[in-house]
Amino acid sequence: MAYHEVMQLQPPYMQDLILLFERQFVLLYRQLKLYLGHWKNNFQHLKL
Repeated sequence: MAYHEVMQLQPPYMQDLILLFERQFVLLYRQLKLYLGHWKNNFQHLKL
């Protein structure tokens, strides 16, 4: 079954939930990337 067909079978609120989840995931991913970058910089300072 094609992806868009699966999306059409779901009730509208499911699509909203999926969009909300994707948005939250992107925000979380950005925060994690910033945090890891910050931690890496601190670690490099400690080694020096």
